[in-house]
Amino acid sequence: MLEHFRDQERREGYYTYFRELEELYEILSPAPFLRPHIDDYEQLGRLYQVLRAAYEPHATVDRSFLRKTERLVQEHTRTPGIEPMEAEYELTPEVLKNLADQDKPDAVKVFNLLIAVRKLVEEEAARMPYLVSIGERAEAVAEAFEQRLSTTQEALSQLTKVVEELVDAEERRKKSDLPDEAFAALLVLERNAVRGAETAARASAAAFDANPHWRESADQEKEVRLSLYRALKNSEPKRMFGLVDGILSVLKRASS
Repeated sequence: MLEHFRDQERREGYYTYFRELEELYEILSPAPFLRPHIDDYEQLGRLYQVLRAAYEPHATVDRSFLRKTERLVQEHTRTPGIEPMEAEYELTPEVLKNLADQDKPDAVKVFNLLIAVRKLVEEEAARMPYLVSIGERAEAVAEAFEQRLSTTQEALSQLTKVVEELVDAEERRKKSDLPDEAFAALLVLERNAVRGAETAARASAAAFDANPHWRESADQEKEVRLSLYRALKNSEPKRMFGLVDGILSVLKRASS
C-alpha cells in the first residue's frame, strides 16, 4: 500500500477524494443510512492517516480531520505497521536499530525509521548536535525514495547505515571527553576526511568555552571562527572556510 502511493500525484488525488468524502460525512452524519458504510469510511480514514504520517511527517494528521471524522478515527483507528509519532518508549539509537530489524515489510520499516529518526533529531539535537547532520542524510534518503530515485531495498539499506552511524556516534560520545559542540565538530571534520580532526575539535572546545554566547554575539562568533581557522590552516588551508561554515551551521541548526 505504501509502495502504491509513492507517486505524489496519486497521493494528492487520494487526499482530494478523501477530503470531499469527509465533508459529505460531516454534513450527513449521523443519518441512519450511513451506518452500513461506517466501516468502509473508517478504513479510508485509516489509509489517509497512514499516508499522511508516512509522507507528510510534519503534518499533525488528527488535526487535519474534521470534527466528526476525527472522533471516528480516534475511536477506531490504530495505524497499522507505522510507528505512532507519540510512541511511549524513549527513542535511542538502540531503539532505532531494533526498528530496522523488525519482521515487517521493507516499506514499513523505511517509514518507521524515518519517523523515528525525525523524532529523535527534533527532541535531542539541542543536546546532541551531531544528530543534525545525520538526520539530514536520512532526509536525503527519504527524498530520493519518494521521488523513486531509489528502490525500497536501497532506501532501507541506506537508512540502516544511518542508524549504524547513530549507534556508533552515541557510543563514541559516551566515551569522549569532548563537550557536545566540539564532539559535533569532530564528526563533521571526520566526515570530510580532515587530517588532524581531533586536534581541531579540541581547539573548537576551547573556543566554544571561551565564547559561550557565540550564537547571539557577532564578536564571539568571530573569535570562534578565528580559532577554528587557526586550527585548520595547516592541514586544510584550501577548505578551512567551508569546513568552519559547515560546523557552525550544524550547531546553529541544532539549537534552533
